[in-house]
Amino acid sequence: MRALIITTEVQAAIKAAIERARQKPIPVEYLQAAEVHGRVIPLAERKPGFERGTASENVLIPVGYRAAISFEQQPPGLCRHLSVSVDTPGKLPNEPAVLMIMEAFGMIGAEKMWLEEFEPGHYAVNVLTLDDEKGTRQ
Repeated sequence: MRALIITTEVQAAIKAAIERARQKPIPVEYLQAAEVHGRVIPLAERKPGFERGTASENVLIPVGYRAAISFEQQPPGLCRHLSVSVDTPGKLPNEPAVLMIMEAFGMIGAEKMWLEEFEPGHYAVNVLTLDDEKGTRQ
């Protein structure tokens, strides 16, 4: 199991990433057009031409974690979408690390969780939470 180190510098980077991502939420129309089904989404099942663009803000977290945060307009309201991966192909972050990273990003619980291949052989744990007092820590 790899170590997870959330320093004061990482905390500052997380705060800045959240602020930047909040300024450019993804419209619900885009998400509906990009919708894919299944709990594990391989690259081969992505719709042709699907790109998330620059909506996600990335934070590198020692030792070997990457977190990407975006905000999405979903039918129930504004949601936080967090994607957590590790730098080793074929590996996933462990559950305690994902939970700690969720907490660092102010997320409590999850409306939806799934695995997604974002590069060949690289998978991420994705978490979606309604962005209000019930779903996130402010």
